[in-house]
Amino acid sequence: MDSDFGTGGAILATSLDKLRRYLVPCEPAPSTSPNPPHINLASALIDSGSWPVRHQGHRNTCSAFCAVTLAELTAFHEKGQLPVPDFSEEFLYAMIDEVDYCDVVAGVTEREIALFDETGARFLAQANKALTVGALVDETDMPYDTDDTTDPAAVATPSKDLVEQAKTTGLANMVNLISPKKDGELTIGPKRQWVASKDDSPEVLELVPIFIELLQNKRPIAAGFPLLVGSDHDIWFGSRAFETGHVFYPTLENKDDMEIEGGHSVCIVGYDTRGFDEGDGVFIFRNSFGQDFGWLNDDGPAPLRPPAKGYGTIAFRDVEWFCLEFMYRALAEQSANPVV
Repeated sequence: MDSDFGTGGAILATSLDKLRRYLVPCEPAPSTSPNPPHINLASALIDSGSWPVRHQGHRNTCSAFCAVTLAELTAFHEKGQLPVPDFSEEFLYAMIDEVDYCDVVAGVTEREIALFDETGARFLAQANKALTVGALVDETDMPYDTDDTTDPAAVATPSKDLVEQAKTTGLANMVNLISPKKDGELTIGPKRQWVASKDDSPEVLELVPIFIELLQNKRPIAAGFPLLVGSDHDIWFGSRAFETGHVFYPTLENKDDMEIEGGHSVCIVGYDTRGFDEGDGVFIFRNSFGQDFGWLNDDGPAPLRPPAKGYGTIAFRDVEWFCLEFMYRALAEQSANPVV
């Protein structure tokens, strides 16, 4: 089971008040029925067969996989042509490991640090910082280790020359937000607060219109979600998710009985509101569980069949209530201020 609790906050030069406008630059903000009613930023790559979904194996490296997906898909849309870049998850994971938790995330306890170090879990905030400094090299320069005998928490050591080479690939305008814990309570449900860095004052944000706006601007989103103990749903790793591709989160009726035991990060590449009631819909995500995810049962009860093998869907409500962290690369013209 992946325990990569991909949530955190990058250090931004803008205040959260400015960031709120920065996140949703267009006026008016998307309505409950977005136009267009569906978007899939990966559709051209799916149709071409040139970008198959990879498998992270038994290692807890989903933060690196969804960050590479974000970087590759963003680069494809910025250039508007094939081939899509093929970046190394192994190298990015090593660079993520170089970013100290406490530099980017507030309130990380000694117990949590020990758990993360033991399992290999990492925050998206660490990936955000690594991408800003420079952490992209070709897959052929440092191939991903898929050996099942490898320690799930193992971190490979890249050469000094490769680290120097990667410094030229730093990405500007990277944005990362986290929903912080409040008095140690589980951070799920509506009207949650978000911070852009560990020193910010929390502010309420509504994620669904933000995500829709980003996707309309061809910005994929890396998003982290909790694994819950006390729920009767094996949310990300159970047979229902693999058969249907749809991630089913529970209601909040038994919130007091739930605990976060880790998390999983994916890259959101689209949305679809067709066939849903007003204001409802699903986000489309690219997972890192290989080609079987979402297509073990072609006749499953998912609200919307994923667009390809390895992809999945998650309801608007579940993103609004359960997403704990998200990251994206903003358009340069959306901000007059440097981001990092």
